[in-house]
Amino acid sequence: MRFEITVDESFLQDLFLINPTDDKQLNRINRLRRHILVGSKELGREWEKLEQSHVFQNNPTVRQVFREWLTNLVQSPRTYKSVKLPVSSKVQGEPSEKERTVLGTAYESKDKIVVGDYPDELRRANPDLKFVPKDDFSKEHSVSITLRDVQLALDGAGNLKKKWFAIFETPIELQVPENGDADVLARYLAYFYDNKLVIQDKYFVADDQNEANFVEYVLAKLPEHQNCEIELRVMVNEQLRRKGTEKKNKYEGLAGSKITVRCIQEGRENLHEGYIESGAFRMQVPYRLKVFGRDKKTEVCTIQIRRKE
Repeated sequence: MRFEITVDESFLQDLFLINPTDDKQLNRINRLRRHILVGSKELGREWEKLEQSHVFQNNPTVRQVFREWLTNLVQSPRTYKSVKLPVSSKVQGEPSEKERTVLGTAYESKDKIVVGDYPDELRRANPDLKFVPKDDFSKEHSVSITLRDVQLALDGAGNLKKKWFAIFETPIELQVPENGDADVLARYLAYFYDNKLVIQDKYFVADDQNEANFVEYVLAKLPEHQNCEIELRVMVNEQLRRKGTEKKNKYEGLAGSKITVRCIQEGRENLHEGYIESGAFRMQVPYRLKVFGRDKKTEVCTIQIRRKE
């Protein structure tokens, strides 16, 4: 998953003064390239100051490469987003001018993520921003995460988001415990949804709990004001055919989303594998929609999340 992130010029320096033995620096470089840099006219002037730094002045080749890179960056909508700072800054507290520029730029971005180390007082004064410390941004990607990691990143006290990138960078193996918070799991998976979903659950018709979980933990978490086309791939046999038809009519007439229910006759296709698939991601859910459990408590399961090719 790609986020809009805001950094100061020290992070850009990593891209041009690479130490191949510094694993943390290499991790930072990989993350910078994976996400979308947010800039403004004011922040751009801070970035340009790198050209005047002692290290760059002593290396004309690096200085020229940096200048060309910066020119190409601001022309690439895939890797860069330009924002305009308001006349009256949204930044609260007592920041330095550079801090005001970086945080002010982040305020105008979609994700409001600031990467870097900032004073606690400044961070607390700006609760609408997410702050990711440099050391956490520099850590190697860990495939395995827990639902507790997710809960801390989404709901942890304050806006210090140490594990933000850890929970969203694929591939992911999410360890869901027994009796975990089903709402946290549902809100997390919704980050990977878009305007088209395919959900395969062979027991959707036969198990009323799976259907109840679909309503509470999938439909209810879809982005507001976004039409979503959902294909439910379910299985019916002769005994369940009437019940399957009832569900088909029920959901295909639901306002606000375009939902189709595809009933697969038992034995015609292999529906053993449970998954939720969006346009960009595939979430393997072995326990299917039953993973959300009963009474808002999850069932134990390992969910694998991969970006589609």
